[in-house]
Amino acid sequence: MTVNGSNDQLTVNATGAAATFTGSGETVNGSGDSVTFGNNSTGTLSGNNDTVTLGTGVAATLNGTGESVNATSDVVSLVNGGMATVTGGGNSISTGTGATFTVNGNSNSVTFGSTSTGTLSGTGNHVVAAGDTINFAGSSKATVAGPSNAVGLSTSDQIFVNGSSDTVQVQSGDIVDLASNVTVTIIGNGATIVGNTGDTISLSGTGDNVYADSSYVQVNGTDTGDVVHGSSDTGNRSNWGGYIAESGAYGGYAAGGYYSAPPQGRSARMVRNSSPGGLADVAAIGAADQLVHALASWTSPNTSAATTPLEDPAMASLVQTLAGEPLHTARSSASRHVTG
Repeated sequence: MTVNGSNDQLTVNATGAAATFTGSGETVNGSGDSVTFGNNSTGTLSGNNDTVTLGTGVAATLNGTGESVNATSDVVSLVNGGMATVTGGGNSISTGTGATFTVNGNSNSVTFGSTSTGTLSGTGNHVVAAGDTINFAGSSKATVAGPSNAVGLSTSDQIFVNGSSDTVQVQSGDIVDLASNVTVTIIGNGATIVGNTGDTISLSGTGDNVYADSSYVQVNGTDTGDVVHGSSDTGNRSNWGGYIAESGAYGGYAAGGYYSAPPQGRSARMVRNSSPGGLADVAAIGAADQLVHALASWTSPNTSAATTPLEDPAMASLVQTLAGEPLHTARSSASRHVTG
């Protein structure tokens, strides 16, 4: 059955029925059915255990449990207590309170409602959550923004954490990148934690490596083999398995940092070397995420003559930290080039 038009209301009584909608404002009630929304259509589906196929540019609200959704470049909303599996990439997905869901695909933007639980697989996914449970399948790459989340990693995952009071369960081979000035608890063995500056890291596990500058690192337990690398780090050093002091911005993304070209004699550790095309460069994505939010919220300080964000000394300092090059150097070089 195909329904052309807008603002239609349809109740499907026969389980296993198939219906296609091509308009806007559609309302569908049914369970165990196959429902298709055509390109650029909008609608609400109420019912359980449906198979839902979305065209491109669709905005769909799902009110039910056990839903299976195939979507690409769509907007998908789950109501409070909703349960669904969404497969596809480039989607904007949001949930109500207490939702349980799975997202399989790349480059999705996922916003959790409070006390929700989500499992993600794929690369380039961006999560916004607070007080939620976030699990990642193996070889996932993602950013997590927001505080007080419980994050569970599988093997060979890499995430960027931009929020305080998160707890991250790690496994061997995982990489956890941190924004600056965050507080995080890491539990697990054999992972790499790449801090920025001013982080507070609590670590419970064995054989982990922490890279950070001017940060506080607490290792819970003795003889754990957890090693801290960086400069000006503090913490309960007697519990550290070792401290490798390095000058310069060793943790994070600035020149001399973990992802920058190292001094002679050390092997380079570039994310892009293990990420074809750079599409899964989580550290770069996370740094860009910080910069975008800072630029978006910038207002000219009363004490500064700055008329643009990049003329503000504080903002210029952030750009320098994330890009690894003093902003004034690039600007003065450009000036010299123009004036000849």
